[in-house]
Amino acid sequence: MCSRRPAEVLDFVIKVLREHERWLDGFAKELKAIVDRLGRLEPKRAETVEGMPVFRCRTWGEFKEKGRKAESVYISREGKGLTISAVSNGKLYRYVLEPGGIRSWLSWLLNVPEEKISEGRLVTGDAGK
Repeated sequence: MCSRRPAEVLDFVIKVLREHERWLDGFAKELKAIVDRLGRLEPKRAETVEGMPVFRCRTWGEFKEKGRKAESVYISREGKGLTISAVSNGKLYRYVLEPGGIRSWLSWLLNVPEEKISEGRLVTGDAGK
């Protein structure tokens, strides 16, 4: 009986492994079909400016990488936010700083505590001259 029991266990393990192999084969085929469909999709471009596709960068690091050595850079104020755009390799990359994010972005960029960054205009005694 002792010699038969390990053989039964081994048969059971082999059976389970074969079932899992079939399941994984089916899963791999489904996954490949999904990847193939995704590969055929055209990326949607929400907007173009002067024929250039516009790409919105989600992080400053992404914008910095894409906009490095740009042909031109533009800064515009939209409400209390700030939009930075860069034209690079025929594409327009944009990074938008919301009002609350400008202070923390400057703090990070300049290595200055946020509480030392004030909103407003610096007025000196020479303002009227």
